[in-house]
Amino acid sequence: MEVKHLGFGYDVKPVLKDISVTFPKGRFISILGPNGSGKSTLLKLLLGLLQPTQGEILLEGRPLKGYRPLEKARQLSYVPQVFQNDYEFTAREVVEMGRYPFIKQLGNPTPEDRRICEDAMRITETTHLKDQPVSRISGGELQRVSVARAIAQATPWILLDEPVNHLDVSHQIGILKSLKEMTPQRTVVAVMHDLNLARDFSDWIILLHEGRVVKVGKPGECINPEVLSTIYDLEFLKTYTEDRSLQYLFPKTK
Repeated sequence: MEVKHLGFGYDVKPVLKDISVTFPKGRFISILGPNGSGKSTLLKLLLGLLQPTQGEILLEGRPLKGYRPLEKARQLSYVPQVFQNDYEFTAREVVEMGRYPFIKQLGNPTPEDRRICEDAMRITETTHLKDQPVSRISGGELQRVSVARAIAQATPWILLDEPVNHLDVSHQIGILKSLKEMTPQRTVVAVMHDLNLARDFSDWIILLHEGRVVKVGKPGECINPEVLSTIYDLEFLKTYTEDRSLQYLFPKTK
């Protein structure tokens, strides 16, 4: 996926300004940056949910705006920050929605569709929720069901907006490990806030600030105190594991 001179604004307020960046296939890519830097807006543009005011997005060498809805649904799956549900669907029914691009009109899921959905629920540890209405499960459980739906969609690209923010630490690690294991067969693009998790699981980082790309590269090149302090206007401290094999960053609070 390639973004060329992309611009976007709400009303008269510019949000993204002349963004040009390439998303390498088969990698786990994290989009990082402060609140208001344009991360979620960029993700929605990559999905075609918003249309740029300038520039273009190429998916597999073709302009994204030229894809028909069903074609896009077979290429791109999406996990929003909050899954909106106005009906009493069960968790299993929500996950099965991920198969709609591959089911004939007015058709029913095939045994293979159901197997794919069962695998997705096993991966996200949501099998025990399958018969429960999603209106009656917790926010973290609903987020994992939403991730399962995207996995079941079996697209080459999975785009996620803050996928682990509502999860406990154990499920944060489990979901990110599962997504990482899907590469290089699939490409994962995730808006993230936790810098240490992004560093540990990403192959590639895109740093945004005030609507512009300020740094692109490997985690060690982007997630370091020198780069982050200029973006977040904070001093960052480094600490290491006892054997110094892993480094962690923390904002200085005093």
